[in-house]
Amino acid sequence: MLRTQLMHETRQRSYDKAVPIAYRLIKLTPQDNSVWKRLAQAQFGLGDLDAATQTLIEWRKIVRSPATRLDEYEGDLANEKHDSAAARQAWDKVLAAQPKNKRVLEKAALLEQSQQRWAEAITVWSRLLKIQDD
Repeated sequence: MLRTQLMHETRQRSYDKAVPIAYRLIKLTPQDNSVWKRLAQAQFGLGDLDAATQTLIEWRKIVRSPATRLDEYEGDLANEKHDSAAARQAWDKVLAAQPKNKRVLEKAALLEQSQQRWAEAITVWSRLLKIQDD
């Protein structure tokens, strides 16, 4: 029941309601990547970067086999903190595991573009377009 409610609240972008539900679920199932993912998603949605930082640290510490989404969120957090090198490094870890991850490729391409690294941006955009064409 709590899982269903958590999914509903995150889909409705009711992040303030989702956070306490996620914390309850983490106490019950601390190894569940999907609950950690939803907690981080809610904290990002609320713009609470301090809480998101702590969640990502705890997620990595507690879960034996964290999902690649953790690396993606670490990249997102670094990007929010204007640390483009750390963002790209985290997203590259995701892309090493999931080379066709369109969402992360787009983030990487936009980052390169925002840094005016045109050759790198073109390379990443081309890679994304190739995946979409396939």
